[in-house]
Amino acid sequence: MIIDELDSDESKDLFLDIEKELERSIHAGKEQFSWKNTLEDITKWVMKAMNECSKINRLILDYKNNNKTIQDKCNEISITKLIVFDTKNPQDDRNFEESQGKNREEC
Repeated sequence: MIIDELDSDESKDLFLDIEKELERSIHAGKEQFSWKNTLEDITKWVMKAMNECSKINRLILDYKNNNKTIQDKCNEISITKLIVFDTKNPQDDRNFEESQGKNREEC
């Protein structure tokens, strides 16, 4: 079902409660209806179930997009040289502070 959209087991665990609640709601509706119900009653239930499914789908897509954003930011940070060392030219505290200040501005 919708939960299969997620990748890892850990991510799936985050949404299991939501999936179980949705399954209960759908199952209760299926058990509740019979040939005696009107088409209007059944249509209302189907529309409500579809609305719940779309909310969960949006939640999962938001989760995936946010994870992608986090991953992109982590990659961006990992390639940024936050501290630059020049091993050929040892520096005292003042020169080191100046060179790192320049590097911070570039970052």
